[in-house]
Amino acid sequence: MDIAAEIGINIHMYADDTQLYVHCKPSDTTDAVAKLERCIAVVDKWMAASRLKMNSESEVIRVGSKRTISTHARPAIRTGNDTISATDKARLLGVLISPELTSDHM
Repeated sequence: MDIAAEIGINIHMYADDTQLYVHCKPSDTTDAVAKLERCIAVVDKWMAASRLKMNSESEVIRVGSKRTISTHARPAIRTGNDTISATDKARLLGVLISPELTSDHM
């Protein structure tokens, strides 16, 4: 997807799922969140123009070492009037992923 690449966002696309992600240092989290918000806004606008709607069941997870996760605030992503707070676990193709990259089958 050219939109994500132009903004500097990495993307994984599956049959019915799209994941946006960005690598950053803990000190760059604010900038990374701003990039993600901008990308989501642009994609949402494109989807609306194409008579499509973004899934409202989005999840945000911050992944890193236990030390990094415990010492830095969890990011929240704003999408329009909604805010998606970071979770302790996110679904990735039927597997729950934790911030320390451990996994459990659903």
